[in-house]
Amino acid sequence: MALLILKLTLVPLVLAVITLAGRRWGPTVAGLLAGLPVVAGPIVLLLAHEQGVAFGRAAALAALAAIAGLLVFGVAYSHLAQRWTWPVAITGGISAWLLTALGLLVLP
Repeated sequence: MALLILKLTLVPLVLAVITLAGRRWGPTVAGLLAGLPVVAGPIVLLLAHEQGVAFGRAAALAALAAIAGLLVFGVAYSHLAQRWTWPVAITGGISAWLLTALGLLVLP
């Protein structure tokens, strides 16, 4: 029962702390904190605790790959959005994400 309560409260509490830090110290601090794996980190920690270290390790690697794809999407979209309309930018961003995901699939 304690693990269930931890699962239900850990991520919302971390997000609440980031929100309060943003109110106290401004958007720069909140942005820096939000850049940390505040959602994936606690989830992977709980998965490793519940399912074992090997499963947690695999989940952490998958989370890192997902974050890499998200970063590539953001960079591609932001660069394209400065010169093109949003449909072109979103298509380019998704294409960059897809290429990143396919590239990461071939890694061991």
